[in-house]
Amino acid sequence: RQIFSSRPAYGAHEVIIESPRHIQDITELSLDELIAVLLVYRDRLRHWSDDEQIRHATVFKNVGYAAGASLEHVHSQLVAFPFVPEVIANEMRGTKHFYDREGACIFCKLLQEELEQGERLVCEEGPFVAFCAYAGRQAFETWILPKQHVSYFEQLSDDEALHLANLLQQVVCRLQTQLKPLSYNLILHTAPFGEQIPDFYHWHLEIIPRTAQLAGLEWGAGVHINSLLP
Repeated sequence: RQIFSSRPAYGAHEVIIESPRHIQDITELSLDELIAVLLVYRDRLRHWSDDEQIRHATVFKNVGYAAGASLEHVHSQLVAFPFVPEVIANEMRGTKHFYDREGACIFCKLLQEELEQGERLVCEEGPFVAFCAYAGRQAFETWILPKQHVSYFEQLSDDEALHLANLLQQVVCRLQTQLKPLSYNLILHTAPFGEQIPDFYHWHLEIIPRTAQLAGLEWGAGVHINSLLP
């Protein structure tokens, strides 16, 4: 048996142009424009969830040179895969292990503790909460979670999109006051398609400001150095 294997390529790569105006960040979008962007995320995920060959779709934004952005114009990207990417697969295994041991969703538990402690809480908006990651890979890493347990981003309602857009703009505006210029990656983590896993996985957004470059320790050991307390 050969060590290396390959298969025919299957999937999709979509670029979501967020405005006809030549602007660079979501803070320059109107609230209605950002709501429309979030609903495009939702609707494109719904579209690809109907394809039986697609297992997962990742939605992300690269903003600024340090975050890998190759275009200035405000945009997002969606990549649909015929497999579950390693990052999501590892997250799924960890959340399933916690659920089997504790009988609860680890993200719901995390959210409860962050709200009770309030130390890393950034802001709340309707059904959503933003807080700084306890062990962020980069300074000011921030997560956004729905307060209610929801596994799939494609279940987002129009009313929830309004609150999420408002919160997202608040968070990025606050980051802009701390980091000049601000480069960041915005990444949506949502459950794989076609799997009945509502009990142990919770969709969330990760905003990772690029305050330091990954180097030997990060690439070689997967250990990230963050010099700022969350």
